[in-house]
Amino acid sequence: MFEPSEIRKRMLTDDDDLIRVRDIPERMQLATSSLSLNATLSTYTAMTEADMDGAAMWVTQRISLRKTREFFGVDGQFQHLRGALVMAVQSTLRFLFLEVLEVPVIWAHKRDHLCHFDITDISNRKELLSLNELWRIYTLGQKYRSLLERKRSLALLYERLQVQDEYYEREILPRVDEVEPVADATEWLLLKYKERKNDAVEARLQDDGEAGIRKPKMPSRISVYEIAKKGLVSKLAEVSLDISLFYLCLIRLGVWDGAISNSCEFRGSGSRALCPRSRIEPFFVRRTIRGSGSDESPDT
Repeated sequence: MFEPSEIRKRMLTDDDDLIRVRDIPERMQLATSSLSLNATLSTYTAMTEADMDGAAMWVTQRISLRKTREFFGVDGQFQHLRGALVMAVQSTLRFLFLEVLEVPVIWAHKRDHLCHFDITDISNRKELLSLNELWRIYTLGQKYRSLLERKRSLALLYERLQVQDEYYEREILPRVDEVEPVADATEWLLLKYKERKNDAVEARLQDDGEAGIRKPKMPSRISVYEIAKKGLVSKLAEVSLDISLFYLCLIRLGVWDGAISNSCEFRGSGSRALCPRSRIEPFFVRRTIRGSGSDESPDT
């Protein structure tokens, strides 16, 4: 069977084989909906236990405005349960991204981790998270996982640029807590150190040792004109322009004798200066002079 549509229909692709090997629900392995015809596997790096503390604080502050007001406000009603809420969010994230449990399973079988019990009265239970908030935490956890990936890429880029920027380390990096600031910080680094960017890319290719494998081309802010302007082509163009203007001035002033010979003859007050034509006159300048000499006489 070689028809791609039939292979996809019968679930015989390489992605389907990987999904079958892992003991994780298919819908949690895909980057898009399983109902989509172009569903692909998620390529995010799995979060670790060390990421749970930062993830819990980041997610807790973004669940809802009501939660922030009640638990973190100055006059919040449940301000004394702030630590319990963070622990409940951390347990939920651990269930979702480390133990790979789904929201309905957590709501049905892990409800005790989402509640706060009074040690003086066990029957007095405060439910810290609702079912809708669990789905919200799952969405925010995916966003935080994406943020971690981008921050790792940003740190790797800064390391490969081999620079020490105090303003970046003190002012920009501590404020990178969303996906958009990470993109802005990356663009700022590439714009400020664009001359070091090519060296960093070459070093990355050498470190990877995969020169024979084609990799996606990174966007560049350096145009072809800027590259040519810094190279030998720019100097050659300046010399050619100077020579062209020099000969045109000689023709207009009537100093050039117009003779097509192997030497350049100039009219002086007492003698004639001779110099090899082939050394200072490019081919396109010779053609221009010959065309000008045939139309008008230099003596006029």
